Amino acid sequence: MPVEPSTDRYLGPAERLNLFNEAPLVANIVVFGEVSGPLLDYLPAGLAALQARHPLLNMRVVQQPDSARFTPQSSPLTIRVVDGDPSIVTSELDRELNEPFSADGPLARCAVVRHAPDRATLIVCVHHSLGDGIASTALIRDLLQAVAQASQGQAIDLPRLPLRPSVEAYLPATLRGWRIYPSIVRMLARQHFKKSTSLPYASENGQQPLRIACKTYRLEQEETRLLVAQARRNGTTVQGALCAALFLAIESELGPEGVPQSCVVPVDLHARVEPTIGEELLLFNAPVTVYYPKREQRSFWSVASEATSNLALGIARNEHFASLFLTRFVTSLLARQMAGPDGNKAMQDMAAKTRAALRAPTFLLSNLGSLKIDHSYGPLSLHSFGFIGSLFFTTDLGCCISTLNDVLVWNYVWKEPRMCRNQIDRIASRALELVRQALALQQ
Repeated sequence: MPVEPSTDRYLGPAERLNLFNEAPLVANIVVFGEVSGPLLDYLPAGLAALQARHPLLNMRVVQQPDSARFTPQSSPLTIRVVDGDPSIVTSELDRELNEPFSADGPLARCAVVRHAPDRATLIVCVHHSLGDGIASTALIRDLLQAVAQASQGQAIDLPRLPLRPSVEAYLPATLRGWRIYPSIVRMLARQHFKKSTSLPYASENGQQPLRIACKTYRLEQEETRLLVAQARRNGTTVQGALCAALFLAIESELGPEGVPQSCVVPVDLHARVEPTIGEELLLFNAPVTVYYPKREQRSFWSVASEATSNLALGIARNEHFASLFLTRFVTSLLARQMAGPDGNKAMQDMAAKTRAALRAPTFLLSNLGSLKIDHSYGPLSLHSFGFIGSLFFTTDLGCCISTLNDVLVWNYVWKEPRMCRNQIDRIASRALELVRQALALQQ
């Protein structure tokens, strides 16, 4: 007899890890895009179709002593509408990043900043246990497709997807069980011998609650196209160039003597697992760390090439899969602390020890690359796309980057008050300056 599709399941270690964070922070993913056309009138129908398509949008999380489980819930996705010009979008993104979800679910919601009757910024927020940056592009694509069909009087055609198991179920057979141990040993050895420096705190005031803040920068079409071409000409990638810009900008921030740094890069696993799956709502990445040792002054493109090689080496050594394996261990430790008396404080203490043991990276850089989604959906047009992910306890600064229609959207996210907006402005401005200087020198 055929097996009925699963309607609930346990969270995998990577999904469950996103339930643990530094209080009072929450782990949310926010995606946003400026849209023209008849969005608001048909948005409720589009969200209902989106929720019917992606099973995780119908779930809540039930915490158990030694596990957590996705279980069905029946509430629709909420819509919040705010009127204002594009200058208020950042404050609305801040709000979504810092607002927790109800334990009753659902673990997603929608906000719209209406700029004019036919122009708005669409914001979709989901809990990080449901998905990542790659998955977020599928949500925007599916939602706009559904809204466009509804606005044209058509039946919405978004087939329901199955409830997938967590990413750990897709590990290659050659890396399961004891076979992953050599990769773990190599990764831990590299972490032990490589040094890394975190950015200094702007404030050491432990009484102030932490919150996530964000700010958006851009490279316009001509600059983005030139960056792609010059990266290829120099035998590297846009990812490597972005890493180089951040390494060198932070080096300027830390002082002329220079310090070793590291960058965590989430690796998309869609094409690296068995069997491969489509771009749907699921947490489906794993980190690899790129190191930048303190050395004599080097050119922008040499740093970019080294970052690219460093990332490729980590992937070749299966460090992304080794990280997934270690996630199970870290999640188990944190869950055990949470289950005890004064669990939240004990978990925070354990998180701090884990942060020190894992040599906290200088920053996180998540680059989705050029998005494989349409710009036009019947009467609707998507003019820009950006995403922002909350930061886990090991990281205080992150960059979330995506490119649509050759416009590179560069979102910075950080923890306040540990880091301040002036500090981020200096780093971001210097990174953009370094990219533009490198492009100008190559012309």
